[in-house]
Amino acid sequence: PSAYSVQPRPPAFATEVSPVASVVLRDCVDAVSASIESAIAQGSGPVVLLGHSSGGITIQAVAEALGPTKIKRLVYLAAWMPPNGKSVLDLLGSPEEADNLAAPLILADPAAIGALRIDPNSSNATYAANARAAFYADVPEATVAAVFNLLTPDDPVQPYAAIAAVTAARWGSIPRTMIKGLQDRAVRPAMIDKMVADADAFTPNNRTQVLALNTSHSPFLSQPKALADLLLALA
Repeated sequence: PSAYSVQPRPPAFATEVSPVASVVLRDCVDAVSASIESAIAQGSGPVVLLGHSSGGITIQAVAEALGPTKIKRLVYLAAWMPPNGKSVLDLLGSPEEADNLAAPLILADPAAIGALRIDPNSSNATYAANARAAFYADVPEATVAAVFNLLTPDDPVQPYAAIAAVTAARWGSIPRTMIKGLQDRAVRPAMIDKMVADADAFTPNNRTQVLALNTSHSPFLSQPKALADLLLALA
């Protein structure tokens, strides 16, 4: 949004319609599927497909679209894995997410602007500290500053509202791994346990492998080697 280039943030930052308001889950699925198809066409496949945080929504839908012949494993990294018939917005209202630190960072009405809007480069010290606690609590200060400078404020809201529609024959037949951060304040460990339980009830013959790191929401920044070791062991 144009208001993001102005400090301090003008009132329009809370009302300006997002440039990504029209992006829907189908767009995300098409983009990722095209990359997978390209990799397979060049001889690299089937693939291990990893999604972090809201990326879990996308990899789940991609898995249902492409099936087990093109995806050999799904990896949910501190990620949403909504049960069949529910959306992530449904999960955000659950008791397991009651102490989620990310939701209070939203600075505009998602229904009005078409996005979940935060302020990665906020000049408000309290807001900045809360954002760090939500996403990067165990990440070195210099790294946090660099990462916030790379983030964009808007995440399209429609994928969060999309109802998960998966089948046991396609998504449910692909081996899946959930890596949870034990100190995660965005996708809470209790929420991850609930999503895993729901997934395993849906596909009792293909249960979720659960691995854990003692990290916050972004282990690729705080413990990259430990995370890489876990991923390499899956290959």
